[in-house]
Amino acid sequence: MDMKCWFFRRKERGRFGTSKPIMRKRISIFIFFSIYYCQRKESFDEDSNIEHTIESTECESDFDLFFKEFTKDSIFQKNHIKFPLRASYYEDIASNVVVVDTIKTKYDYKYIDFTKDTTAMQNETGKYTTEKSKSKNKVVYKLLGYDNGIMVSYKFEIINSCWTMVEIVDEST
Repeated sequence: MDMKCWFFRRKERGRFGTSKPIMRKRISIFIFFSIYYCQRKESFDEDSNIEHTIESTECESDFDLFFKEFTKDSIFQKNHIKFPLRASYYEDIASNVVVVDTIKTKYDYKYIDFTKDTTAMQNETGKYTTEKSKSKNKVVYKLLGYDNGIMVSYKFEIINSCWTMVEIVDEST
């Protein structure tokens, strides 16, 4: 079969020399992958966007009301954290070496249960109290141990008009 003959048989075949059923399959596969890629692209964009921006309009200006929701709702908590989240702690008590770790995405973050803070002094071991130090746009929420060396600070700032946790500093000994 020479090329000239093949080209003139277009009416029997599709536009590019393939049969119409094969062309339909190719178009169907193309559409399937296009739809699949568009859906996957949204999840890639979420993962690649390391710095988290607050998209919710549910921003509470009063820190105490915000923290009440932040304490009890894991999804709300993850959505009100600036990623990458800086977390620092002592590697070894004797050497005073501070390790700075970063939690890159909300998928790497584990929910922190602050609901136990109100009853922490009733525990047999691991007793601690809480303390809040506020300034205009910043709050430091601290866990202060009772004869056990616990000292953890959670730092919050207002970002895009919403309270957001920006850092965890564990100075426990």
